[in-house]
Amino acid sequence: SIRRQRQMCIRDSYLVIAQSLVRDGDLNVSNQYAQHQYRRFLPEVTMGIHGYFGWKDARFQARLFRDDLPPPEGAFIYSIHLPGVSVAMVPMVLLPLPPVMWSFFLRVWLGLFGAGVVVMAYLFGLRLSRRRTFALQMSLVALFTPPLFFHAIHAYPEVQALFFLLSALYLLLYARNRSSAVLIAGLLLGLLFFWGVKYTIFVW
Repeated sequence: SIRRQRQMCIRDSYLVIAQSLVRDGDLNVSNQYAQHQYRRFLPEVTMGIHGYFGWKDARFQARLFRDDLPPPEGAFIYSIHLPGVSVAMVPMVLLPLPPVMWSFFLRVWLGLFGAGVVVMAYLFGLRLSRRRTFALQMSLVALFTPPLFFHAIHAYPEVQALFFLLSALYLLLYARNRSSAVLIAGLLLGLLFFWGVKYTIFVW
């Protein structure tokens, strides 16, 4: 078969981290690159190094985006991405499915976070207007907004972080059991860091 190089996409990077979590129990992705483990889900794809060499490697903090060289033997390589999205992908990495079926179920799984955002939009609309028609219209607008519509089925952190943020905000504003709501909302807001440092601004 013809091996094809392809440009690195964020979904591939998160997949490599998820595989490392499942197979090795760590975030060192060097063997995932060296052994092409990602081809279990992305056959005929060659991925280059997408991360930093770790502190145990002589090339400390050497950032590489290479599509032509495998990582050196014994390297410690850590992705530039935080592992939140990868943790969300772990259940899908565990599925023993062929690549085509796996890709389909991965999109369905990731789409659930987008569906959660739409549900939260409906609940907020209902609380703010007291009218189900307005709440339904609000949720439909959210559903067909291009960023949500397209990002929800791809491994990007924005939709998942938005779902956690809206859920936490709803609990803090409207939950009846305040003690449990504060605890769960605090947990959700704390998780935002692992989806991206930029999201911690909402915690403050």
